[in-house]
Formats: sequence, C-alpha cells, structure tokens
Amino acid sequence: MLPARLGVPVTLTDDATLARVLWKTEVTSSIAAVGHLRRALGAVSAAATIAEVLGAQMRGEPWRALGPPVDRRDELCRRQAGGAVLLYRALRGRVGDDRARDLLRAIVLESGLDFADALLGDIDPARDAAGDLGKTNDVLARLVGRMPNAEGEVTVESPTEARFDITRCRFAELLRAVGAPEITPIFCEVDDAFFVPERTPVRFRRTLTIASGGDRCDFHFSWDLRGEP
Repeated sequence: MLPARLGVPVTLTDDATLARVLWKTEVTSSIAAVGHLRRALGAVSAAATIAEVLGAQMRGEPWRALGPPVDRRDELCRRQAGGAVLLYRALRGRVGDDRARDLLRAIVLESGLDFADALLGDIDPARDAAGDLGKTNDVLARLVGRMPNAEGEVTVESPTEARFDITRCRFAELLRAVGAPEITPIFCEVDDAFFVPERTPVRFRRTLTIASGGDRCDFHFSWDLRGEP
C-alpha cells in the first residue's frame, strides 16, 4: 500500500533521550567552542567573548523579547540555537560579520555533528524494517520525531525510499524573530555533513530549504536493503 503517510505535524518522540543527548552535547559543544575561540582570538579575547555570551544568557537573551516558550519544540529549539545567536552577536563586534559567520560555522558544525551522531546515529531502516513498509513507517517516524525544529509530512515511497517535506522550521522562525536569519543556513549544513556513509546508512538529498527562501525543506532519504548492492 503506497504511499504510506505519517501524521502532520510529525510528533516528537523519545523526549527523555532527546533531553539527555542535548544536555550531553551542550557540555561537549561548550568545550569545542572554547577551543575554537582561543585559537582564533587568543586567550584574552576568547575569555571576553565567552563572558559576554554568558552575561547575555543570564539576562534571558536572545529570547527575552519573545516571552516564554509556547511548547516543547519551542523550548528545545531555543535551547539549541540561543548560544549560537549570542556568540554571533559577540563575534561580530570583534571580528566583523564574515569572520564571525566563519567561526560560528566551525563551532556549530562540530557541535551539531556531535548532537546528530548521538541522537540519530542508531537509525537504520534496512536493519530495523528489512523492507516491511509498516516497520519502515515506524523507523522514519523515529528519525524525524527526533528533530525538534522540523514539522511536516513523511511519505514512505518504497521499502528503500522516503520523503520528509518540512513545512515549518522552528530554527528559521526563531532566528528571524531575533534578527539573525543569516545564520540559519549554518544549521542546515549540519544535515549535509551528517548524512554521509561514514556516519549513517541513510542517504540524503535536498534541493530546497526554508532557510534559503524555499516554501519547504524537501528531504529525500534512501537506503539499501541488506544483501543488495
């Protein structure tokens, strides 16, 4: 029975795992950020930058003007993206827009891959569904249900292919609301860096993103069944 559709919006699943992974990778990403900043700015300037970010966080930035989170997705996405916004603001004043984006990109990619490895690295449709369409639905629901920023519809097109059309990206909305839409594509780059053979058996293709002005993000997933070339 094709195509087999999941609900809209996709529901967040396994919140306990998501929270645990987020906490763990916050620690490692903070360590990575300090290393990048020290190498790029020197110890004194790096310390001043970190102090500026921490001070802004204590004042409730960058989300204070938006009020409290409206739901769990909003809460998680603010937690993931807030530090990046504040770091970008602090770096712009020290090194200019272009270098600030380059430094932020290096930090977000490293921390984002750490997060994706821990959260999505166990997803394997070939192993867990073995061509069964019902089980494939379940596996894909688990995959997209661990992406707190993304809402849309999943369509399983065959035992080895599926599409995830994201019609709402919370990162894009939040970063636009606080005046930093130009850094949203950096978060998209994490997807491109994660869905490679060295990290996951799931292959990935995308031609549109909301961050670049598209009306959706068109994720196309595919994988090989065991025993196939």
